Amino acid sequence: MIMVVVLTVISVRYGLQLKVWTYNDKNPAGDYVLQSEPLRGWRCHRNIGVPLDQLTRFIKTYVPKDETLLNLTDLYIIYALTGRDSFRGVPPFFFGNAFPAPGPQLEQVRAHILKNPPDWLIVHFSTFRNELMFLRMQDLVMESYAPVIRTGFYVLLRRKK
Repeated sequence: MIMVVVLTVISVRYGLQLKVWTYNDKNPAGDYVLQSEPLRGWRCHRNIGVPLDQLTRFIKTYVPKDETLLNLTDLYIIYALTGRDSFRGVPPFFFGNAFPAPGPQLEQVRAHILKNPPDWLIVHFSTFRNELMFLRMQDLVMESYAPVIRTGFYVLLRRKK
């Protein structure tokens, strides 16, 4: 019981001091300044910021607003930065093999994507062994989509017509 109280006090203190969110690397604020409005000037890590800016510019320039976009990466802000609606019927993020919950919820998401395949798809190299494997959709993506732009570990795919 005493150990639980001690650990709780330490956790609360660290939380109030924001120590749980500090980074261990040399530049905790990031080594890249975002260019995309309205986040221009915000700092982040280059491996996320450069692809985010490049994808944002490309989507705003070349992806028609009436075409659908599904983001299967950790770039959650991409919908807001590009002025696009999120892909309806699909959660804004996936979490391991837990969300959407395996079973009926996962099957509902999968069925919705299969019935309404997005015109555009943003993936990370890890998406193929994570989200797409979880959704059992690797074959569909490999057969039905072609890469348009690659930036860092991210790829924007377009559905073949």
